[in-house]
Amino acid sequence: LAKGLGVTQLVVALNKMDVLEWQESKYQAMVQPLSNFLFQSAGFAKNKVSFIPISGLHGINVHDKLHSEPCPQLSSWYHGPT
Repeated sequence: LAKGLGVTQLVVALNKMDVLEWQESKYQAMVQPLSNFLFQSAGFAKNKVSFIPISGLHGINVHDKLHSEPCPQLSSWYHGPT
């Protein structure tokens, strides 16, 4: 639907990562099927989609660039955009 409306860039916020204890394996388990769909079926370009692990409840990685202090588990493996 988004692609049909002319959307060319996506930010996919993977919320509730705090509940999953910021495990990279859980993040990858969500990113992989979403990537397959968005890139192959929906036709989005890989450089136009960002997957961002967040905790909306705690505001981690939502507004400000991630630092190791509020969430060392996430900052040890995630170095992408906020």
